[in-house]
Amino acid sequence: MREPQPGYINYDYERFHEGEELLNAYISAAGRAQRKLPPPLDSFKVIVARKFVNVASKVGGVIEKLKAKRNVKFLNLFSDAQSKSDLVATFLAVLELAKTKKIILNGSMQDMEVSISEEGESVEN
Repeated sequence: MREPQPGYINYDYERFHEGEELLNAYISAAGRAQRKLPPPLDSFKVIVARKFVNVASKVGGVIEKLKAKRNVKFLNLFSDAQSKSDLVATFLAVLELAKTKKIILNGSMQDMEVSISEEGESVEN
């Protein structure tokens, strides 16, 4: 096998570029570097600033509504919800109460009524 031959490498840059072309190349490269930076913290404020809704507090709210009025339409349980988080927490509260047999769901999907069960009447807030 033959030994590699030493080569000559020309490190001189021989092309000519106008100043405007160099400036545009620099701006383009700087723009790419900025795109790799993480987004500013201000862009997360809308996402993070949402109100936290506790499902346990919604359980108490549903029980209070049912103690005040024996039968409540299912959709009326959501009437005081102010956000999607309130709606989700109220729905999860209803599921939890139904699972623990503290409330009874009667009727079809369109006309469902919710009532408190005997077990649910003993629940205190």
